[in-house]
Amino acid sequence: VEFRGGGSELNGSLNVIALGLNEGNFLTCSILLNSLGTVEESICYGYDEPFSSGLFISKEGLSEIEDLQICTGSFIFPDSISGGWYMIINELGNVEREKRYVSPMYSEELGSLSAVSVRYDSIFLEDSTVYLCYASAPNFEETQVDAGVICFDENDEMVWEKQWVTENIERPNAITYHEEKLYVIIEEHPTNLLADNIIYLYQVHPDTGETEGEWNEPWGFNFTEAKEMISVEGGIVIVGSALQEPGELTDGCILKVDANGEEIWHTIIENPDTTYRRFFTEVVQTTDGDYVAAGEWKYRLPEFSEENGNFNDDGWLVKFDAQTGDIIWDRKYHYIEDTNDKHEIYDLTACSDGGVAFVGEALDLTINDDTEYEYPLQQGWVVKVDEYGCVVPGCQDINVSELNSEKTYFKAGPNPLAQGQNLHIYLGSEAIGTFILRDSQGKEIKFFPAHSKNTTYTWELDISSGSYMLLLIDGNKVLQSQKIIIE
Repeated sequence: VEFRGGGSELNGSLNVIALGLNEGNFLTCSILLNSLGTVEESICYGYDEPFSSGLFISKEGLSEIEDLQICTGSFIFPDSISGGWYMIINELGNVEREKRYVSPMYSEELGSLSAVSVRYDSIFLEDSTVYLCYASAPNFEETQVDAGVICFDENDEMVWEKQWVTENIERPNAITYHEEKLYVIIEEHPTNLLADNIIYLYQVHPDTGETEGEWNEPWGFNFTEAKEMISVEGGIVIVGSALQEPGELTDGCILKVDANGEEIWHTIIENPDTTYRRFFTEVVQTTDGDYVAAGEWKYRLPEFSEENGNFNDDGWLVKFDAQTGDIIWDRKYHYIEDTNDKHEIYDLTACSDGGVAFVGEALDLTINDDTEYEYPLQQGWVVKVDEYGCVVPGCQDINVSELNSEKTYFKAGPNPLAQGQNLHIYLGSEAIGTFILRDSQGKEIKFFPAHSKNTTYTWELDISSGSYMLLLIDGNKVLQSQKIIIE
């Protein structure tokens, strides 16, 4: 299961849209999680036809109607013609509306080659109108991928569609509704180099699809990717990546503009790693009016090993001040115990308590000779954090408080821990090292290296009840210890 869709809060619970694969057939599932993260109910939609007739979910869109979600994806009809679909799903996971359609770029002359469609962002308005972005390949001889937007009315009938066609690749990464106008982000790719990407922001009339405004990177810096945008009071917030110097790797970037595309502020988080680039893919506005962006934090490990590889990959959240763009907090999230892994965030939602929740995939890439262990091909990942970005309550106090007159490097919880419950460990900014769990006799039960600061590590503990000691070790030095009780 891969959590490709969204996580929307419903009365303290989360409704997660997921993509699954069952015996060669794709399934789209709605999974309801309670406030403790336990699965309450799941409903899946799929077909008994061969693989080519499945639903391919892309992502959850923005819904202006409370307790309703919209998700979009690709659909392959029985005659191998590619198209798209969207679903409107209620708080119980039931489908209230569904639409399947052939790609507007489809041509009988070119056949299925003209309809290799990928779904992007979407909006479901209060008047039940649906707007969605799509990309398609109308003619492989003349162009590679073109971008488009489609409008459907409350009866799921197409009202208009608009295309952006050049000789290059165009991707319609994001769409939002602001001050009764549509805004669309188009990325044009003249080459395979991120530095050559061209970012366009279009203002489109919602009733006709006519372009009423166009801005081509007028912001004074090299905005290499624009992956998501949202409408906020006084403007639009866009996240992606930027390139500060030629030849360098990209940095995560957030940009706020007004309704005319003029910059209000932008913030670039400098990438300290010279091997892997950084970027944001999602952004939401929290209940206090500030913004949280999500992305990928990939970094090189100190040493290469055949078992663990040479890099780590963490989920990444950063909160920004809405007025200035200043960073409020910056945290990472890591689930897989082995160091060769991949953590990706696919969608992000704001919660009523001031925090956020995200969904994605945590995948173990470890090379191991243990033939009895089956590594999952895909593994869904859901994380809920509070207003400070903490999974472990109070993580914001690390490095500023003292514990028994000694420095606090980490904080673990919940503690006591129920049998079968995951242990979360937040490591602050002052140290890295190795976490070791020992039983009451001093015997080592588990360990893992922690290479990333300001990171929450999640540990599955399948061990018996009792008293244990969690230690953070740097070389031969014990930096901190904490007693853990498993009930």
